[in-house]
Amino acid sequence: DLKIDELVGNATTSTDEISVARVTAAAGASEPWLTLHYDEYISVLEGTMKLLVSDVDVDDDAVVVKAGETVFIPKGSRFKPTFPESTSYIPVCLPAFRPDRCIREDTETVEGKEIARKLNEHHSSSSSSSSLPNASSEPKPEVLYHMCPKDDWEKCVSLKSVYYPKTYAEDGYYTHATGVPSRLISTANHYYTSSPGDWICLTFTRSSLYKRGIHVKDEKAMP
Repeated sequence: DLKIDELVGNATTSTDEISVARVTAAAGASEPWLTLHYDEYISVLEGTMKLLVSDVDVDDDAVVVKAGETVFIPKGSRFKPTFPESTSYIPVCLPAFRPDRCIREDTETVEGKEIARKLNEHHSSSSSSSSLPNASSEPKPEVLYHMCPKDDWEKCVSLKSVYYPKTYAEDGYYTHATGVPSRLISTANHYYTSSPGDWICLTFTRSSLYKRGIHVKDEKAMP
């Protein structure tokens, strides 16, 4: 239902600073909920785009962008694009679009998994060279660990909502984790001894994140 022609960007010109594309969407088409790790300007050329910003599809909670109008979507925003009529538009992303910079919430469906696979395949060469500029050739840990307050995690589970750490925006829209479990206790004692309540350790794998369109950015551990 959507056709994307990238004019400038990682996939076409190996440009990571900015991407520009032309997108056409059929009437009734929609994308899943998206969370951006970049700023995006969307200029509608023809038709109408309706951006949902609430899990409830209510007109009062939607941003409607008509032909000739442009909307700015800041980094960290969560929204769902829908198209009540045939629409064409130009998205400009700063920095450039990459699958790991646009978190999709449809990767549990067959269609979503296939879209994520195609996006990752299309951007694989650019992602491998640009997402880890300082990475060494040493094997990366497959199992990763993340500590969080027990109440925060259980609340997300009960509401079936996406979990984000409280410092997600402050940390640059990343969820920090470690591949070295022996560091967990020293990190907890250094940063979190004054935090009330119980804490838990989440365990997940690099490959499971990748299958859901989430890329892991490796960096040197803080001292």
